[in-house]
Amino acid sequence: MPTITNRGTINILAEAFVRLNGCKSGALADIGYAKSYARSVKGMKIYEREDVKTAIHALRAKLRAEKGFTVDDCHTLYMDAYKQAQALKQPSAAVSAATGIARLYGLDKDNSLSDRVQIVIMPPISPKRAESEVIENEM
Repeated sequence: MPTITNRGTINILAEAFVRLNGCKSGALADIGYAKSYARSVKGMKIYEREDVKTAIHALRAKLRAEKGFTVDDCHTLYMDAYKQAQALKQPSAAVSAATGIARLYGLDKDNSLSDRVQIVIMPPISPKRAESEVIENEM
C-alpha cells in the first residue's frame, strides 16, 4: 500500500483522480490501495488533506491552461444554448442552460450548509375586519 506522506504518491493520486474524472475510490484503488480501504471513510479522508487538494487543483489548472478551455468558454456555450432554446420556444432547455450557468458560478449551493442559522419570525396575521351593514327587508 502506498504511503500518502510521500510527495510522489500525492502527485500520482492527483493524476489518477483527474484521469478518472474525480472518482475518489477508483483513484485510490488505481494507485495500489486495497479496494475495501479505497471505499472506506478512512480512504475518503485522504482527499481532505491540504497537500492532496493542492496537487489536484494544480494539475487541473495545468490541464485547463494546456487545453485552453475556461469558465468563460463554458459560459458562452451555455448562453448560446439558452438563446437557441428561447428561439425554438423550448422552456425546459432554457431552464437547463440557465441552471448550468448557475452551477458554473456556484449559485446552486444550498445556503443551509452555512454555519449561521437564520431564523425568520413572521408576524401573526390578523384577520381582516369585514365592514357590514344591516339591510332591512324591504317588501
